[in-house]
Amino acid sequence: MTRDDVHREATTPPLEMMTRLVIGDIELFSFVENRTLSDGGAMYGVIPKSLWSKSSTADENNLVPMDTNLLLIKTRKLKILVDCGLGDALTDRQKKIYGCHSPSRLDECIARLALVPEDIDIVIASHLHLDHIGGAFAGHPDDIKPRFPRARHIIRDIEWNTAMNPDDRSMAAYPTEMLRRFEEFGLIEMIDSDIEAGPGVKLVLTGGHTRGHQVVEIESGEQKVIFCADMIPVAGNLKPTYIAATDLFPLETLEYKKKLIEDAVRYNWILALDHDTEYKFVTLKRENGKTVPVKQGEPFLVAMSSCSQNIRDSKKSTR
Repeated sequence: MTRDDVHREATTPPLEMMTRLVIGDIELFSFVENRTLSDGGAMYGVIPKSLWSKSSTADENNLVPMDTNLLLIKTRKLKILVDCGLGDALTDRQKKIYGCHSPSRLDECIARLALVPEDIDIVIASHLHLDHIGGAFAGHPDDIKPRFPRARHIIRDIEWNTAMNPDDRSMAAYPTEMLRRFEEFGLIEMIDSDIEAGPGVKLVLTGGHTRGHQVVEIESGEQKVIFCADMIPVAGNLKPTYIAATDLFPLETLEYKKKLIEDAVRYNWILALDHDTEYKFVTLKRENGKTVPVKQGEPFLVAMSSCSQNIRDSKKSTR
């Protein structure tokens, strides 16, 4: 088996990786759009490998597997997708940067939820790095079209401005030219403040990872879920000082994480992690002075052979 074969096997997520969670009258699904390889040092910043390797296992090249965990929110009237993953409109260079060897499973996962892309009402971008917005594009990198043609794509104006004029440090992370072409479809809704995207679904600016980074807070039935995006990408980042080297404003990340973790423990909030390969939804508890994640939700998998009937049934129920 070649090294590429090993990496391909390591970066192919199993089909079972879909988790369902219900709070009040809102249904949430976390699913894996793809799996990538990230440098361990980039994931933990100034923390030495002798410490972070207790949380994440790296290969001989110091690469750590990471999932692109997306979140589908189903309210009574809306279907909201939070982040889009890498998608399949990638150049060879982009695939190499992200260590991405498998095709995107975005359309497949949407189908497993008895939906088609046209069913999505709103797409929320936590920020505009390629591994969070790339799935919004379909087609060839030089000839993209919207994957979700009916959806409002909600984006922070300050994040858009950064993506359009990235500095030398951020340039490789933003698909600037693809975003410019995507703008022509008229599906983008710019926001300049925190808003409620739907009943019980609030967008909150955090900064930290990028200037316009935002999280999504979902609240229903006296329970709260926070999609942390890249403020806490994996469970190993639950230690406040374990901050990714890619965060442009690490002190903002530090202050946000300290408060979020304290509140999550106190109020039993559920966190949705966007890059962890094991923990998708978690509550937090204190154990011997450490913050420990506790898995929430239940496995969810629908056989592809049932998807066509599921989609037909879904269409009938909405007529």
